[in-house]
Amino acid sequence: MKTNDKFINRILRKYLIPTILTILGTTITAFINSMIVGYKIGHDALAAMNVISSFTFLFAMIGCLISIGASSAASVAIGKRDKEKVDKFTSYALVTSILIPLIISVLIMFGFDGFMRLQGVDAQLYGLAFDYAKIMIPFGFLTTLMYYPFNFLRLDGRAPGAAFIFGLMTALDIILVVIFVNVGFGVTGVAAAVMISTAVADIFGILYLFKDKKGTLRLKRFKIKDVGWLSKDVWSRGSAAGLNNLCNMLRTMILNAWILKYYGAGGAAVFAVACAVINLTSATVSGSGQTISPLVGVFYGERDSESLKMLMKSGVRYSVILHIILLVIAIPTATLLATAFGMRDPALASEAASAIKWVFVSLIPAAILNVFIYYYSTLKKVFLSCTLVLMRALLCVLLFFAIFIFSGNDDRLYSSFLLAESATLVFMAVVGLISGKIRSRKDGILYIDEMPEECYVSFSVDNTTEGAVEASRKMTEFCNEHNVDSKYKSFLSMALEELLIIIDEQCLKEAAQDYIDVRIYMDEDGLILRARYGGIKFDPMAWYIDKCNTMSYEDMLLDDALGMKMIVGKSTDIYYQNTFGTNNLVVVL
Repeated sequence: MKTNDKFINRILRKYLIPTILTILGTTITAFINSMIVGYKIGHDALAAMNVISSFTFLFAMIGCLISIGASSAASVAIGKRDKEKVDKFTSYALVTSILIPLIISVLIMFGFDGFMRLQGVDAQLYGLAFDYAKIMIPFGFLTTLMYYPFNFLRLDGRAPGAAFIFGLMTALDIILVVIFVNVGFGVTGVAAAVMISTAVADIFGILYLFKDKKGTLRLKRFKIKDVGWLSKDVWSRGSAAGLNNLCNMLRTMILNAWILKYYGAGGAAVFAVACAVINLTSATVSGSGQTISPLVGVFYGERDSESLKMLMKSGVRYSVILHIILLVIAIPTATLLATAFGMRDPALASEAASAIKWVFVSLIPAAILNVFIYYYSTLKKVFLSCTLVLMRALLCVLLFFAIFIFSGNDDRLYSSFLLAESATLVFMAVVGLISGKIRSRKDGILYIDEMPEECYVSFSVDNTTEGAVEASRKMTEFCNEHNVDSKYKSFLSMALEELLIIIDEQCLKEAAQDYIDVRIYMDEDGLILRARYGGIKFDPMAWYIDKCNTMSYEDMLLDDALGMKMIVGKSTDIYYQNTFGTNNLVVVL
């Protein structure tokens, strides 16, 4: 009897699509805005917006770094049953998501002319770029803050709510852009539409996170002395996500300069189309990675290596299938998509269509890499995750672009994205295999310090009386094998059976067939029992304690749940948390 992957697959299916839709809400706005601008205003305006996108990447970088890092750190704290740290990470992320981008906005506006010269922007593009930047940069903190409710709502098991909020943001953005462009506000109107819709999403997201009664996250005041360890933990776990946006910013700036120099405004417009597609598909590419990240943190905190393996296998599988489907759709529609961006010149349309196809092919290795990058980041494998990001998002892309530009192979220029992703994926696999051979208790590319098999037992049982009896038998075997103190051994098997029956009757009674994951292990805290199950939000220990408090003396004498009585009296810690819509109960003895 082993742990099955039904829970993990259920959670992934439940949260993958909402996560992608939420990210899509933040990326599709830029995609559709680019199409409207290219069609209504012209490709010069499109190129000017792409120049300023370097700075929006910077604000997104800070948002990813802080919010992804903080939510990953909080998920590990959940796995370790440290509620105080969870709340401190939640508070730290909110404060820094506002203060840091405000400082950056001031610095960018002071050095704006220098940044434009650095990218080779001429006088014609400068005016359009400034009209767009004068709104986007001062209010850049709204872009950074957008990542806060998105990541923490997922951590709190409310990804569908986040998807709904950011879906409304997308709809509002499109409506405002159409109105502002048609009344003649130009790229300034586009920027105003983006910031208004983002502000609305930020406000509603944060209110929903903390004001909704279903929420479990709370703000907790942290002291100045806490800033050091909070920053170290958050920024190390979020460094890869932040670096990814920084690399995108630098890559866009450098390639814009190269393409403007060697291919002119037409080439820059084609590159802008490729960038718009990359930005749009970043929702699906990073979706699987961002979905598994908080789960990785919880399982890692629990030292549950079996669940980590199943999670990664499922995450990669779902991601590859999704991007194969997208590729099949993109290949026959690439030319139509290119024309939708206002590429009316047949030569430019052909180049843009070719670029779009190469981008979609590159998404398959990119998606696999992103699953592992988010995994490594959560495990605080900072150097490895950042190296992979640096290679795939900047160094390898620039290398292959340079080779094709200076060798005159223009028709293969945008295959650089596929080559960069593939080279990085091969590098990751080779490093992982070498590390797995060098370090004997490491599971290859997963880098798991596995708990010795003799120290734990992990299994899934169905929600029946027979399943509860089988779990009780497993507990007896574990206690006998580990010479558990007889004062505990006498009631543990009975308590586990009674606990599972309560969960079945009170929580899973409407489920035709469901499973409860059980894990029993020994660590420095003592013997630990963990149960993970679906159904309604239900804490069986709190339910039983409340039941006992309402019992008469005669009822207590007749109560046959002797194991539950003993576990309530003998436990040193009882921890319940509903995470990702799943009930998690930990009892420490």
